[in-house]
Amino acid sequence: MNDNFLVGDLIRAKQSVVDATTSEISRNTLGPYFLQRRPALVLGFYSVGSGSRRIAWIAYKRKNGKWYEYGWPVDLSKYELVSRPEKSSILNPFKTWEIPPELKHITLVRSKKCFYSFQWATGTSTTDPSTPLMYQPLPMSNIDLGAYIRLALSKASDHTSQKIDGKLPEDYRKQILHQTNKNGKIIRDEIYEKYKLESTKLLSSRSIIHIYQLFDCYQLHPSVQYGGSDTFVSINDNDENLGIATLQMLDRPYMAEKKYCEKYSYFSNIMPYLEQTIIDADF
Repeated sequence: MNDNFLVGDLIRAKQSVVDATTSEISRNTLGPYFLQRRPALVLGFYSVGSGSRRIAWIAYKRKNGKWYEYGWPVDLSKYELVSRPEKSSILNPFKTWEIPPELKHITLVRSKKCFYSFQWATGTSTTDPSTPLMYQPLPMSNIDLGAYIRLALSKASDHTSQKIDGKLPEDYRKQILHQTNKNGKIIRDEIYEKYKLESTKLLSSRSIIHIYQLFDCYQLHPSVQYGGSDTFVSINDNDENLGIATLQMLDRPYMAEKKYCEKYSYFSNIMPYLEQTIIDADF
């Protein structure tokens, strides 16, 4: 079970790893809470869609009895399982670590008069050559928004299979760039004509969400970078619920970083589902 940790698991450093950590550099890297084998909680996986649950975000319990979120991802192969919460299935509704059939990613933006989205060409540094940019005027119902997001994701593309030794062939890369610039200009001109949105400022907005299509869910990632702020929606859920989840994220109030982290952190997300014996664990 050591290679199959889940969110909410109570873990601790392996004694064998601690014993083998002798150099000052490695001891400083692992830190005192690891070396003291303090209680730790798995909060979330670092690389979704990677096929691995090895690297994760965790929280340590300090000697004063308070939990705190560790600021760096850790290698879970250095830890052992102590306990799994009874509500583990609630904390792990999706297999976010599984590799999806295709890597799909869009950036959705809400302006005053429309929604628009960039469909990315995964494996390149640009947008999809056929449908780089889409838009739909407001108002939009929750169902309309959910349907729009699914359509936009269907237009995103994955070019990673075309790479040779980790790079795209130069001719292939240039062809994509030429096509995306050509098709993108047509839509950018339309958006400017209809809504006076300048092409150079289309991504200069706070009402932005990055949406990824994973193995069995959509990952909604806001423009802020605070841990635990993502939302996951089942691929099998209906358009209305997808639209509602998107608007709820866009409508989050602006607040100071400390308050935002308290409300949307990894730790605040899992705490309500942990039994008291795990929260109070001390060793």
